[in-house]
Amino acid sequence: MRVAIYILFTFIISSCKNNKELPIVKYNSELLDLCETGNEMQSAGKFDSALIVYENIISENPDFLPAYTGKRFTLAKLFEYDTLLLFSESMANKFPTSEAVLFEVGALHLKKGNYNKSKEYFKKCITCIDKILNSGKIKYPNRYIRTRALAKKAIGDRSYLKDINLLERTPEDKMENMIDSTLIDVIEKKPIIVFLNEIYPDSIR
Repeated sequence: MRVAIYILFTFIISSCKNNKELPIVKYNSELLDLCETGNEMQSAGKFDSALIVYENIISENPDFLPAYTGKRFTLAKLFEYDTLLLFSESMANKFPTSEAVLFEVGALHLKKGNYNKSKEYFKKCITCIDKILNSGKIKYPNRYIRTRALAKKAIGDRSYLKDINLLERTPEDKMENMIDSTLIDVIEKKPIIVFLNEIYPDSIR
């Protein structure tokens, strides 16, 4: 279960990364290579070095979204939640249509006990996902429906149950099935704050 929760966390925090349904943006190939170096450093546990790489990229190109995602993920791995919250809030202002960032800001505020702020960002997340799904351009809606269900659960909106029923099974994709099963288990058995403390733990367990 812990592995499945970690994978679900990865899908939420990095859903704007490598998302084929977002408009195609042509980035500088050198920056892409540099970002990949940062990703490799992050995977190897060289978090401080990875952060320097991401920050250098952002300084050179403030619109280079993959570097922002890399920095967010690295800060989460370092349990630097105060820094992550400030960074994600600034990112939410810069990229207001990123449902992953809006969800993360809401989750971090909830973790800190800032309930009004948390509710504000979860509502923004839900509105953002509604627009995405209503656009009719989404071929794989599950990733958005999962996040919307969790955001609704967090603010006490019981229509999250309808989202659970909307989740489509994809038998050919074992990963998707595991994510859906994990979410349903979370929705049915765990208070949202317990789940958030598992995807944003205070230390390695």
